[in-house]
Amino acid sequence: MLPPPPAYPPRTVQTPGVGGVHRASPEDFVVQELPLRPPAGQGDHLWLLVRKRNLSTTAAAGLLARALGVRPRDVRYAGMKDRVAVATQAFTVRVGDRDVVPPRSLCNRSVRVLEWSRTDRGLKRGELAGNRFTLLLRRVKPDALRIARDALDQLTAHGAPHAFGCQRFGARNLNHHIGAALARGRWRQALDLLLGCANAQGFRDLPARMAYEKGDLAEAIALTPPGDSPERRALEALRRNNDPHSALLALSSTQLRFYLSALQSAVFNALLTRRVKQNTWRRPLPGDIAAPVATLRDASSDAATQQDVCPTGPLWGPDMPRAHGEPGMWEAHALDEAGLSLSDLTSLRDVVQVGPLGARRPLRMTVHDASVEHVDTEDGPALRCCFTLPPGAFATIVLREIMGEAAVDSPAITAPRD
Repeated sequence: MLPPPPAYPPRTVQTPGVGGVHRASPEDFVVQELPLRPPAGQGDHLWLLVRKRNLSTTAAAGLLARALGVRPRDVRYAGMKDRVAVATQAFTVRVGDRDVVPPRSLCNRSVRVLEWSRTDRGLKRGELAGNRFTLLLRRVKPDALRIARDALDQLTAHGAPHAFGCQRFGARNLNHHIGAALARGRWRQALDLLLGCANAQGFRDLPARMAYEKGDLAEAIALTPPGDSPERRALEALRRNNDPHSALLALSSTQLRFYLSALQSAVFNALLTRRVKQNTWRRPLPGDIAAPVATLRDASSDAATQQDVCPTGPLWGPDMPRAHGEPGMWEAHALDEAGLSLSDLTSLRDVVQVGPLGARRPLRMTVHDASVEHVDTEDGPALRCCFTLPPGAFATIVLREIMGEAAVDSPAITAPRD
């Protein structure tokens, strides 16, 4: 039996979906990161404006580290961008006083350096104003332009649920389940989810996963695609020690934190789904912890550009401020429904090597500068949709509102892993 997928809130716009297909190619999904501030022009870091195609942000960072002869941790970025996309974003690289000129392209032009300068410090996660999306939706309904325009008008006026998109849960839709197994100390289960065949049909590493399930670790390692992947690290450690716990600790702390984040995201989505169904997600109720609606950031204040408030939801952890009353009960129920307790997450803190664990996230986000136009393609009628979202927001959540839930909820699990 396959693990269940994460929850997503129902659509909030009062229109039918336009249907269609999104992300038929990387060029159909274009992301432009909006910087919070320009580079300083001097300092011990390189600032690089990079365009990557069909490559994850972490893979691009690894390529930059190798090309510039630095440690992976010396390469920093403000946010993760979609892999199956053409994405432009900034990276910083600590190089000290070395006279370094970055290469113009890497990995058969999958990574291109468009601009570079010097700056005085590395980027921090979340240090961006927002992201601009230009998305092509193919094979849509005949009246799609009118429907999409109406949907985007509603989203611009009222905002959208600030849910986590399917990318957070991985191409195989299992990251949150790996996080849950880690939280419960079920090391073998976590390893089986990471290395086994669940939801891996069509992946190029399926033969390696089949070898793992047969117990042939040497064959699994030989068949695993080259590169410093979590799967390869875990397999090699398991062959050395035959200990699932040690094999998982061989993963980087960044990767382990990502599984924890996916688990927190799944519980958050479950809570937000409940509140959208109840129509209690836009305005705070007694007992809620309110915060500004997630919106674009302004460098002058390094804060939200407007102060409209909404309820927040839980990114569960022992250090998270707790809601009270009915909202607090709903949040506790979401954690209980995931089969988890606060003590599970407390014990996970040492595994993933984090300090304070737990935060709040607004339930509502703004949608800015939205537009849509009709485009004729070789596949027939299409729409080009453009909009800008705050840091940490997922364009696939807006796509669900435009296209319909069935068109977006399943990740593209047939795409090969990078």
